[in-house]
Amino acid sequence: MRHILKVVLVFVTLVSLTVGSAAIGQGIFTGSITFVHEDTGSGDPAEQVYNLMRLAPNYPAQQVALTRFTAGNSIVRKPVWSKDYRQLAFSGNINSPFSLESYSIFAMNADGSNLRQVSGSGTLARISGPLGTVVGRVIDPRGGSRSLSSVVVSAQGMTQTTTCREDGSFVFENVPVGVSWVKAEGLIRYPEDTTTEGPGLSMGFTNVQVKAGQVTNAGTVVINPHSSASLEPSWSSDGKQMVVTHENTLRALRTDGQGKAPRWQTDVSYALAVWGTNGTFVRNLILPNLPTFQLMGPDWSPTQNMIACGAIGNATGQGFLAALSPDGTMSRSLHQVSKEVTTPQQFITQCRWSPDGKRVAFVQISLPPDASLATAQLYVIQADTTGLRLLASTNPGQFMETPSWSPDGQFLAYDVADSPDGETVLRSDIYAVNVNGGGVTRLTDDGRSYHPAWGR
Repeated sequence: MRHILKVVLVFVTLVSLTVGSAAIGQGIFTGSITFVHEDTGSGDPAEQVYNLMRLAPNYPAQQVALTRFTAGNSIVRKPVWSKDYRQLAFSGNINSPFSLESYSIFAMNADGSNLRQVSGSGTLARISGPLGTVVGRVIDPRGGSRSLSSVVVSAQGMTQTTTCREDGSFVFENVPVGVSWVKAEGLIRYPEDTTTEGPGLSMGFTNVQVKAGQVTNAGTVVINPHSSASLEPSWSSDGKQMVVTHENTLRALRTDGQGKAPRWQTDVSYALAVWGTNGTFVRNLILPNLPTFQLMGPDWSPTQNMIACGAIGNATGQGFLAALSPDGTMSRSLHQVSKEVTTPQQFITQCRWSPDGKRVAFVQISLPPDASLATAQLYVIQADTTGLRLLASTNPGQFMETPSWSPDGQFLAYDVADSPDGETVLRSDIYAVNVNGGGVTRLTDDGRSYHPAWGR
């Protein structure tokens, strides 16, 4: 189940749920909530446009736009405040043609100004300066080019692209000397592929050093049915680094060993990566004692140099809420899911430290063999691993994600969406729960609101 890119959320039915309005919750909440909103209402992903909005939880009908993307298939996800509440980060595809990732991390000031790209070695600002020409050849994994079609070559910090000749060669003119890579994307047709779907878009890149007024040979660019994405950012306490979920996706043509025609299968893996907020890659992170575990949904503690995250193994009971040092040398378990073989497979998808660093909120997914019966639970646990409490749970076929603490530590906001298959979201809205008891308040009701980030 791809819980991140497919927006595995939840529409929760709880006893004390109330619909937000100017009259409901007035005077209870502090701060404001930034969230993701789909603006068009279209059911066609190619037409949908997502932007960041801000609402006052005591008056949730009062909403202000922080971003104003307008192109179809513009997607932003998982906003998060810096620890001093002065900056926001989020994941999005808004610069994917000119990034080495399908989704990258972006940051901006609290008022929406100074938008910039953090991960993916891309830049929103056009690179200027003396120009040169880059030449090269795009090939498939087997070294040929006749199987390629619809190939587009782009470069870092540029808005123009170029195409390939029939033999895969390309000439890219007017490339600034500051450009450090060129990327090729296109379609590959494999002779043994009898399917009608194909592997989808393939991508590859190579580093270049452009020389003014000269021709730079980039060599060959091999494209594969592979993509990577940076998701779920979280700021370090000093605001100089971010930890993100790194998603790696690979498509492979496989048979089932029973003589049937091969089919394309998708392999997705998750790990953590640390980026400097200046756009410099720092390191990948794994659990030192469990290097094969997949890691996701990280959050950097506001009070200690530790990162909490979900950790998933391959066997029943190998789901943890883990904490590890930012250099990856130390780790410990904060919570382990049920080890009972008879229970549905359980795993933890995302977590958030409380503002005082003493508690961790996390979402746990319970996945039976029939995915339509999956459920999600929102828990809070003390940082010393005591005091585990269940705050909210979903009906079968519903999911939950993106908990976010109020600045005073009294409430948790989260989005809930109706998603019977774990991929297609029918509707999504935002709720707030009192951590100390007292019920749940519904803050939006348009069915197109996601991923809250509670700020001041």
